[in-house]
Amino acid sequence: MNLTNKEKQLIRLLQTGLPLSARPFRDLGRKCGMSESGVIGRVKELVSRGLIRRLGGVFDSKSLGYATTLIGFRVRSARLAMVAAAVAERSEVTHCYRRDDRYNLWFTLHSPSRRGLLALFRQLAALRGVEGAMELPAKEVFKVDVNLRV
Repeated sequence: MNLTNKEKQLIRLLQTGLPLSARPFRDLGRKCGMSESGVIGRVKELVSRGLIRRLGGVFDSKSLGYATTLIGFRVRSARLAMVAAAVAERSEVTHCYRRDDRYNLWFTLHSPSRRGLLALFRQLAALRGVEGAMELPAKEVFKVDVNLRV
């Protein structure tokens, strides 16, 4: 992974949060000596290189009244990429990952209601290639702030 010093600085700043302002990329640029358009271009490049996977807010969905759960799917290997793509495209899905295990696709699901969450769970579990599905609702929530060294 070859990163310039500016890219490393930008990634460190992005990990700690975007400024809450009308022009957050301009404000980030001021902190690392770049123009607003330079920051936007560099972020797009880092995304295209796969070095930034997601850029967005993190909300406490429970305090907003949402139901959330962790889902594990057992998917036939020949269908895994197609099922993962269908799951990941849903706006209610976050953190969709392939795992080398019997249950090989894991993701979190959130919905404004438990009823809606369960309906979506059933709909996704009915995708062709899904051979098993389990729901693991959180009993306790721990917020871990992770900032990777760049």
